[in-house]
Amino acid sequence: MDVVLIIMVLLLVGAGVVLWLRGRQSSGPGARPAASRSRPQPAGPLPGPQATVTLDIDAADPDNASVQRLVRDAASRTFRVSPDVKSVTVQNRAGIRLGTVERHQDVSGPGVVAPEMPQRPPRRAARLRRRPVTGGAAEEEAVPKRTLADRFDLPDAVLATVRRPDDAVDVIRAILEAAQLPVEVHENVIRSGDDAVIVASLAGGSAADALSRAFLRFQKSGASQGVVVSLGYLDPRDVRRRHALAPNLHYSGLSAIQRMADAVALGADPLKFATEPGTDG
Repeated sequence: MDVVLIIMVLLLVGAGVVLWLRGRQSSGPGARPAASRSRPQPAGPLPGPQATVTLDIDAADPDNASVQRLVRDAASRTFRVSPDVKSVTVQNRAGIRLGTVERHQDVSGPGVVAPEMPQRPPRRAARLRRRPVTGGAAEEEAVPKRTLADRFDLPDAVLATVRRPDDAVDVIRAILEAAQLPVEVHENVIRSGDDAVIVASLAGGSAADALSRAFLRFQKSGASQGVVVSLGYLDPRDVRRRHALAPNLHYSGLSAIQRMADAVALGADPLKFATEPGTDG
C-alpha cells in the first residue's frame, strides 16, 4: 500500500514539473502566443488577392470617359487571365490611382467592343422607317446606317481624317495620324516605324486562314513587331499557339480600335494600346 502511494505521489510531482516547463516555454522569448478564442473569425471565405495594373498614360482624371474605358478594359483582361484575382486597381504611370474594379462588377461599357463583333455592318445604304404624318398617310424616311467608325467613341482629331468609316484599316490609319505618328498603308497593313498593324478579314476563308494570311503579311512588311486586329472571333487556343511561334506578333479583336482611340485622346502612344495583353499570352 505504501509503495502504491509513493508511486502516485511521484506521478503527481512529475505531472506538475511538465506543466511548469510548458508554462516557461510558452511565456519565454520568441514564444508563439496562444490563439484567443474570443477573437472574432471572418464570416465566409477570406478576401481574394488584389492586383495593380499600371497604364502607360499621364492622365489622372478618373472621371474622363477614355480613362474609365481603359480602366474597365484593363480590369476585364486581368480578371480573364487571373481567375484568382478578386479586385484590380488601375493607376497611371505616376502611380496615381485611376479606379478599382471588383470582379463581381460589370466591366463592360460604352465603346468597349468585343472581339466577336461582326466583320462589318450590313451592306445597305440605309434602312427605311415610317414616320407618322398629321392628317395623312405615314411617310418613309431614310435612316443612315451605322458605320464601323460610329461604333466607337473617336476623338474629333480622328473623325476629321477618316475617309472610309466602314474600313477598319482607314480608321486605324486616322488614329495613328492623329497621334502624329508616321503611317504607311499597304492594303490591310498599316506600318508605323518598326511597328505594323494588320487587319485580318474573314472574307474568303476561315478565321485560321485569315490569321495565317495576316502572319505572312506581317513577315513581308519587315516590321520588327506588330499586332493583328481581327474582324472576327479569335480562338484563344489558336492565338496562344501562334504567339508562341512568333512572340513579336500579337493579336486583338476590334477592341484595339477603341483602346488606341482613347490613348490618342489622352495624349498617349496608341500603338502601346493596340496589343491586348492576356489574349495571346
